[in-house]
Parts: sequence; C-alpha cells; structure tokens
Amino acid sequence: MEQDLRGYIANGSFPSQSGCWKWWHRFQYPLVYWQRLLRKTEYAANVHTSLAWMPWVLFLRWRFMRRSLELNLEIPLNVFGPGLTISHYGTIVVNSKARVGQNCLIHPGTCIGELKDRNPVIGDDVYIGNGAIIIGDVQVGDGAKIGPHALVRKHVASGSIVVAEESRELINNSRVDLCVDFRQEQ
Repeated sequence: MEQDLRGYIANGSFPSQSGCWKWWHRFQYPLVYWQRLLRKTEYAANVHTSLAWMPWVLFLRWRFMRRSLELNLEIPLNVFGPGLTISHYGTIVVNSKARVGQNCLIHPGTCIGELKDRNPVIGDDVYIGNGAIIIGDVQVGDGAKIGPHALVRKHVASGSIVVAEESRELINNSRVDLCVDFRQEQ
C-alpha cells in the first residue's frame, strides 16, 4: 500500500504533494480512497489471521464491500498487483480466481471472468479499455493493450494491441415482417 501511495505522489495523481491523506479526500477522491481501503483490507486479511484480529478484519471487509457497492466495483481481494489504476468508477467485474499483474490501468464496463472453471492471467503494465471482456483460459502478456469493447478469448502476446472486431451485418433483409396475420394461414 505504501508503494502505491509513493507512486501516486511521484506521478502527480495524488491530492497533495505532501502525501498526507486528509479525512475529506475520501469524498473528493473516491477511487483513491477505495484503493487505499483495498490494500489495507488485503494486508489485514493476509497478515492478521489469529482470532484476536478477526473482528478488525471483518470490519475492514465490511467497509471494503460497502464502498465497492457504492462505486459499483466488484473486485475481490488479492487479485491485482501493486499499481492498480481505475480511471473512472463504474461497473467493473473481476473473478476472484483471476490474476492481474502490477501497474494495470482498467476502465469501467470491464469484465474479467471465468469460462468453464478457467480464469485469465494478465501480465504487468496492461491497459484494459472501456467495456473489454476477458474470459476463459487466457494469458495476456506484459505491456499489452486491450481496446474498448474487445472480447478476448485467446492468448495475447506481450506488447500487442487488441481491438474490437469491426461491426458486421448479420442479417440483410430489406423488409422484415414483424407482424404476422394468423387469419391468412387458415
């Protein structure tokens, strides 16, 4: 969590240059607050495993889930590596068995899910565009860029760019009768 915070300060995307988190930043920068809460909850859940810490861990999980629902983010713990960046809050669904490397930039409308009990593995420095869907036994290489509304079901090599398929016409009927007159069939 501290490494992510230092990175945000270094690239200028953190609210203050001093790095001090003020109580009102949770309202002003809801995604940064959510990411801080994500890392804090991951740390508590992974390190504090004794029964004495259980109430604190459950409280953090409850806060994390409540905040995730407010922002419409369905991202479980321990999936993303350090440096996760979410450009805007919106619907983002990630399977708990998927694995994503560090410095991933993800846009809303993204779905990273399983297909037939197989989950994707996404490398480091990957850009995932708005509405992209990554499902199944897929490996996305380091530095890959997945464009908006792309459906990824095959492996993506490192450094490649994947874009959505060009739209095509499935049915070419110049006239489609939507109303059927059943009296004529008798």
